[in-house]
Amino acid sequence: MKTIIFSGQKWIIKSGNGKGPGSNNWNENNVYVDRAGNLHLRINKIDDKWYCAEIITEDPIRYGEYDFYVSSNVELSDKNIVVGLFIYENDKKEIDIEFHNKETLYTVQPHKPKRFKMNLQGDYSTHTILFYSDLISFKSYHGHGFRSDLLIKKWISPTDILVNPKTAHLHINFWLKNGKSPKKEAEIIIKKIVYSNPERRC
Repeated sequence: MKTIIFSGQKWIIKSGNGKGPGSNNWNENNVYVDRAGNLHLRINKIDDKWYCAEIITEDPIRYGEYDFYVSSNVELSDKNIVVGLFIYENDKKEIDIEFHNKETLYTVQPHKPKRFKMNLQGDYSTHTILFYSDLISFKSYHGHGFRSDLLIKKWISPTDILVNPKTAHLHINFWLKNGKSPKKEAEIIIKKIVYSNPERRC
Protein backbone atom coordinates (compact mmCIF):
# COMPACT_ATOMS: atom_id res chain seq x y z
CA MET A 1 0.00 0.00 0.00
CA LYS A 2 1.23 3.46 -0.90
CA THR A 3 1.66 5.93 1.96
CA ILE A 4 2.34 9.66 2.40
CA ILE A 5 3.42 11.95 5.23
CA PHE A 6 1.03 14.84 5.83
CA SER A 7 0.82 17.14 8.87
CA GLY A 8 3.35 15.01 10.72
CA GLN A 9 1.42 11.75 10.32
CA LYS A 10 1.77 8.71 8.08
CA TRP A 11 -1.31 8.05 5.94
CA ILE A 12 -2.35 5.04 3.88
CA ILE A 13 -3.75 5.86 0.43
CA LYS A 14 -6.86 3.93 -0.54
CA SER A 15 -6.89 2.02 -3.83
CA GLY A 16 -9.13 -0.43 -5.66
CA ASN A 17 -12.38 -0.48 -7.61
CA GLY A 18 -16.00 -0.68 -6.53
CA LYS A 19 -15.31 0.19 -2.90
CA GLY A 20 -17.34 2.36 -0.55
CA PRO A 21 -18.38 4.92 0.06
CA GLY A 22 -20.54 5.18 -3.03
CA SER A 23 -19.16 2.07 -4.76
CA ASN A 24 -16.35 4.17 -6.23
CA ASN A 25 -12.97 3.53 -7.80
CA TRP A 26 -9.91 4.76 -5.88
CA ASN A 27 -6.56 5.74 -7.38
CA GLU A 28 -3.37 6.12 -5.32
CA ASN A 29 -2.10 8.66 -7.84
CA ASN A 30 -4.97 11.02 -6.99
CA VAL A 31 -3.23 11.95 -3.73
CA TYR A 32 -0.06 14.00 -3.26
CA VAL A 33 1.58 16.50 -0.93
CA ASP A 34 3.20 19.53 -2.56
CA ARG A 35 6.48 21.24 -1.58
CA ALA A 36 4.64 23.58 0.80
CA GLY A 37 3.13 20.61 2.65
CA ASN A 38 -0.40 21.02 1.29
CA LEU A 39 -2.47 17.91 0.67
CA HIS A 40 -4.09 17.56 -2.77
CA LEU A 41 -6.93 15.11 -3.44
CA ARG A 42 -8.26 14.69 -6.98
CA ILE A 43 -11.20 13.13 -8.80
CA ASN A 44 -10.34 12.28 -12.40
CA LYS A 45 -11.41 10.21 -15.36
CA ILE A 46 -9.25 7.47 -16.89
CA ASP A 47 -10.51 5.34 -19.80
CA ASP A 48 -14.18 6.19 -19.16
CA LYS A 49 -13.93 5.44 -15.41
CA TRP A 50 -13.96 8.00 -12.62
CA TYR A 51 -11.47 7.69 -9.76
CA CYS A 52 -11.62 9.21 -6.28
CA ALA A 53 -9.17 9.76 -3.41
CA GLU A 54 -8.98 8.85 0.27
CA ILE A 55 -6.30 8.73 2.96
CA ILE A 56 -6.37 7.01 6.35
CA THR A 57 -4.01 7.50 9.28
CA GLU A 58 -1.81 4.50 9.93
CA ASP A 59 -2.01 5.06 13.70
CA PRO A 60 -5.28 5.18 15.68
CA ILE A 61 -6.62 8.51 16.86
CA ARG A 62 -6.52 10.03 20.34
CA TYR A 63 -9.03 11.99 22.37
CA GLY A 64 -8.68 15.72 21.74
CA GLU A 65 -9.28 18.34 19.08
CA TYR A 66 -8.67 17.96 15.34
CA ASP A 67 -8.53 21.18 13.31
CA PHE A 68 -8.75 20.92 9.51
CA TYR A 69 -7.48 23.89 7.48
CA VAL A 70 -9.22 23.64 4.08
CA SER A 71 -7.88 25.76 1.21
CA SER A 72 -10.59 25.14 -1.40
CA ASN A 73 -14.14 26.49 -1.47
CA VAL A 74 -16.05 23.26 -0.86
CA GLU A 75 -19.38 24.96 -1.64
CA LEU A 76 -18.31 25.29 -5.28
CA SER A 77 -17.89 21.53 -5.76
CA ASP A 78 -20.01 19.63 -8.27
CA LYS A 79 -23.34 18.43 -6.83
CA ASN A 80 -22.16 14.80 -7.07
CA ILE A 81 -18.91 15.38 -5.17
CA VAL A 82 -18.52 14.79 -1.42
CA VAL A 83 -15.64 15.95 0.78
CA GLY A 84 -15.27 14.06 4.05
CA LEU A 85 -13.22 14.85 7.17
CA PHE A 86 -13.94 12.17 9.72
CA ILE A 87 -13.10 9.76 12.52
CA TYR A 88 -14.09 6.20 11.62
CA GLU A 89 -14.31 2.98 13.61
CA ASN A 90 -17.15 1.33 11.65
CA ASP A 91 -20.36 2.34 9.86
CA LYS A 92 -22.20 2.72 13.18
CA LYS A 93 -19.38 4.51 14.98
CA GLU A 94 -18.30 7.45 12.88
CA ILE A 95 -17.83 11.20 13.52
CA ASP A 96 -18.19 13.15 10.29
CA ILE A 97 -17.84 16.55 8.73
CA GLU A 98 -19.03 16.33 5.13
CA PHE A 99 -19.51 18.88 2.37
CA HIS A 100 -21.99 17.98 -0.35
CA ASN A 101 -24.14 19.93 -2.80
CA LYS A 102 -23.49 23.31 -1.13
CA GLU A 103 -24.32 21.97 2.35
CA THR A 104 -22.20 21.11 5.38
CA LEU A 105 -23.17 18.11 7.47
CA TYR A 106 -22.07 17.34 11.04
CA THR A 107 -22.88 13.71 11.88
CA VAL A 108 -22.27 11.22 14.65
CA GLN A 109 -23.44 7.93 13.12
CA PRO A 110 -26.10 6.60 13.25
CA HIS A 111 -27.83 9.87 14.22
CA LYS A 112 -29.28 12.20 11.61
CA PRO A 113 -26.88 14.95 10.49
CA LYS A 114 -26.96 18.62 11.38
CA ARG A 115 -27.20 20.37 7.98
CA PHE A 116 -26.45 24.00 7.15
CA LYS A 117 -25.04 26.31 4.49
CA MET A 118 -21.78 28.11 5.27
CA ASN A 119 -21.94 30.80 2.56
CA LEU A 120 -18.15 30.91 2.55
CA GLN A 121 -16.26 34.18 2.18
CA GLY A 122 -13.49 32.97 -0.13
CA ASP A 123 -11.66 29.68 -0.49
CA TYR A 124 -10.34 29.20 3.06
CA SER A 125 -12.24 27.62 5.95
CA THR A 126 -11.35 25.86 9.20
CA HIS A 127 -13.29 22.97 10.75
CA THR A 128 -12.93 21.36 14.15
CA ILE A 129 -13.92 18.04 15.69
CA LEU A 130 -13.59 17.93 19.48
CA PHE A 131 -13.69 14.28 20.52
CA TYR A 132 -13.89 12.86 24.03
CA SER A 133 -15.73 9.87 25.50
CA ASP A 134 -18.41 12.19 26.90
CA LEU A 135 -18.24 15.12 24.46
CA ILE A 136 -18.35 15.40 20.68
CA SER A 137 -18.65 18.86 19.18
CA PHE A 138 -18.05 20.59 15.87
CA LYS A 139 -17.18 24.11 14.71
CA SER A 140 -16.66 25.78 11.34
CA TYR A 141 -15.04 29.16 10.62
CA HIS A 142 -14.45 31.44 7.66
CA GLY A 143 -10.72 31.68 6.90
CA HIS A 144 -7.84 29.89 8.61
CA GLY A 145 -8.12 30.54 12.30
CA PHE A 146 -10.54 30.81 15.18
CA ARG A 147 -11.73 34.42 15.38
CA SER A 148 -15.09 34.49 17.13
CA ASP A 149 -16.52 36.93 14.58
CA LEU A 150 -15.75 34.42 11.79
CA LEU A 151 -17.52 31.49 13.47
CA ILE A 152 -20.06 29.98 11.07
CA LYS A 153 -21.55 27.17 13.14
CA LYS A 154 -21.06 25.37 16.45
CA TRP A 155 -22.86 22.15 17.34
CA ILE A 156 -22.68 19.73 20.26
CA SER A 157 -23.70 16.21 19.29
CA PRO A 158 -25.52 13.51 21.24
CA THR A 159 -22.84 11.52 23.09
CA ASP A 160 -24.39 8.07 23.47
CA ILE A 161 -22.25 6.69 20.62
CA LEU A 162 -18.94 5.48 22.00
CA VAL A 163 -16.17 5.57 19.40
CA ASN A 164 -13.10 3.68 20.58
CA PRO A 165 -9.92 5.71 19.92
CA LYS A 166 -7.83 2.53 20.02
CA THR A 167 -9.52 1.15 16.90
CA ALA A 168 -10.69 4.33 15.10
CA HIS A 169 -8.67 6.24 12.52
CA LEU A 170 -8.75 9.67 10.91
CA HIS A 171 -9.87 9.77 7.27
CA ILE A 172 -10.04 12.39 4.54
CA ASN A 173 -11.85 11.56 1.32
CA PHE A 174 -13.01 13.12 -1.94
CA TRP A 175 -15.62 10.99 -3.67
CA LEU A 176 -18.73 10.70 -5.83
CA LYS A 177 -22.17 10.37 -4.24
CA ASN A 178 -23.66 7.04 -5.32
CA GLY A 179 -20.82 6.80 -7.84
CA LYS A 180 -22.48 9.41 -10.10
CA SER A 181 -20.22 11.23 -12.56
CA PRO A 182 -19.36 14.92 -12.07
CA LYS A 183 -19.36 17.38 -14.94
CA LYS A 184 -15.57 17.67 -14.83
CA GLU A 185 -12.46 16.60 -12.96
CA ALA A 186 -11.86 18.24 -9.59
CA GLU A 187 -9.31 18.83 -6.84
CA ILE A 188 -9.41 19.87 -3.20
CA ILE A 189 -6.50 21.27 -1.18
CA ILE A 190 -6.05 20.94 2.58
CA LYS A 191 -3.30 23.01 4.14
CA LYS A 192 -2.87 21.06 7.37
CA ILE A 193 -4.45 19.24 10.26
CA VAL A 194 -3.57 20.31 13.78
CA TYR A 195 -4.12 18.01 16.76
CA SER A 196 -4.28 19.28 20.34
CA ASN A 197 -5.57 18.03 23.66
CA PRO A 198 -7.10 21.11 25.31
CA GLU A 199 -8.96 21.30 28.56
CA ARG A 200 -12.51 20.06 28.32
CA ARG A 201 -14.51 22.71 26.49
CA CYS A 202 -17.20 22.89 23.86
